[in-house]
Amino acid sequence: MINLKITQEIKKEYLKTIFLSLLQRKYFKLFKLNRKGNDISENKLFSFYKELVKAKNLKLNNKRIKLKDILFADYKTIKLIIDTNKSINFTNEEKDKANSIYKSFRSKWAYALVEKLDISSCPYCNRNFIVNFNKNETTVQLDHFFDKSTYPYLAISLYNLIPSCSTCNQRKSSSKKEILYPYEDDFNKKAKFTHFFNNKNEENNQYSIFSKERISLDLNPINKDDLKTENTIETLRLKELYNEHKD
Repeated sequence: MINLKITQEIKKEYLKTIFLSLLQRKYFKLFKLNRKGNDISENKLFSFYKELVKAKNLKLNNKRIKLKDILFADYKTIKLIIDTNKSINFTNEEKDKANSIYKSFRSKWAYALVEKLDISSCPYCNRNFIVNFNKNETTVQLDHFFDKSTYPYLAISLYNLIPSCSTCNQRKSSSKKEILYPYEDDFNKKAKFTHFFNNKNEENNQYSIFSKERISLDLNPINKDDLKTENTIETLRLKELYNEHKD
């Protein structure tokens, strides 16, 4: 897993992408944005806040949550928002609304995030390559660390979107286990690779020096009681992945 850092430049690019994707052009001048691009028939950003945050009366520190709180909430704040509003349920129509808004935003942000983070492989497995072909085509997917079906109000939150390959996105989504969080956790400080060499086989009593069968890899938490790191290794099947690429 690669530790990711959100810089001020990324935050500015994120806000610009939000506005360009979800705001009508008549608002561009207000936010000092270039007026180029397709016009949007509705204020999707306002609709998102009104229907998925304000109407549900979501709270943070006993106050109604502001739009900026949702967009820029870090991991600690997201956990607090989830815990505070855990009794609130969302209809399928509301979930569909969140998914529609996310799709409008995703195509532009997926490319921009990969470009600004300057990564070339999936942060989860650090194995599958990520390629930006052009501003409308990238091989990266955006994983919702806290899934948007359960928490549709987090569908476009900056710190809830993790660039990933399709394999890791699918494996993580199908698991309920809590894993390490790339925007905070440094995998290199949590886990350790070990290896040993197999010197013999049954056929000729010796492996070739460059044979991948000669090497066995292991990957385990540095702290044996570190359940999140263990879950990360198991959920993403990192040990198996790296043993398949010993060569």
